[in-house]
Amino acid sequence: MANILAAASSWWAGHISAALVQANLVDPLNTALVGVGPMASGQVSITPTAANTLTSQAVTLPSGRFSSAPLVYVILNSGVTSTATAIVAWSSGITTTGFTANVVRSNTTATALLWIAVLAS
Repeated sequence: MANILAAASSWWAGHISAALVQANLVDPLNTALVGVGPMASGQVSITPTAANTLTSQAVTLPSGRFSSAPLVYVILNSGVTSTATAIVAWSSGITTTGFTANVVRSNTTATALLWIAVLAS
């Protein structure tokens, strides 16, 4: 199990790093954060109301943290997955005060989402 968790952590780290490079938040030569302003992070759990149906939850960002709408990345943190389970998660309606976390999955199992909001400058 430890090997599986290590492999999963390594896979996510690579993909998150690639996303930060693509968003121009990391210098690809030395992986230092560049042009990054305020940040916030957290977790939200969403239980779909029905299989294959959009279920959303409002997330509030810290008051006064962002002067403009930040970039918001949402990452699945679900412990209940299988080859028969399809899960899609994303953020929408991003403002300086919050965003909407969205989930569609092929069952009604509660889905944990990790999120990070970053103001790129």
